[in-house]
Amino acid sequence: MTRKVYEGNYLVYWLTSCANIAAPTTAEIAAGKLMGTFVTKDGVALNITENAVDTASINDTFDAQIGGSWGVKPELTLMRDSGTETNGWDLVVKGTNGFLLIAQFGAVTAGQKAIVCPAEMGVGKPVNSAANTVQKFTVNFFVTSTPNMKAVIA
Repeated sequence: MTRKVYEGNYLVYWLTSCANIAAPTTAEIAAGKLMGTFVTKDGVALNITENAVDTASINDTFDAQIGGSWGVKPELTLMRDSGTETNGWDLVVKGTNGFLLIAQFGAVTAGQKAIVCPAEMGVGKPVNSAANTVQKFTVNFFVTSTPNMKAVIA
């Protein structure tokens, strides 16, 4: 088993089309935008939620539960650039629909694993200023249908 760190291995793309979110193609990925050159090292937050359903009766003193609905609300933190920002600030347009793809192990080749979220972009929000840091912004993605957390690149 080979374990990997996030840096250099999490590749973040915005795709305008993806015919099958279980198997995005290398052509679909190549046609997308590589956002990772602007994403900060700690800038990928999937924010997965899972709800619990209470199944205990009044006779039970133990609070038994089963799994209920779940969701994903991705947020990226990206760096600003005073030059062209075609994969960062300029790419983020509120209401744009597409697919957020995160290739998890450093390659976008056939057989590699990825997370694919059909999503709508939120608004780019500048981060508060801070000493000794680059200018940044965050953007939320609103997942519009069930994402594929175990996609394999075709």
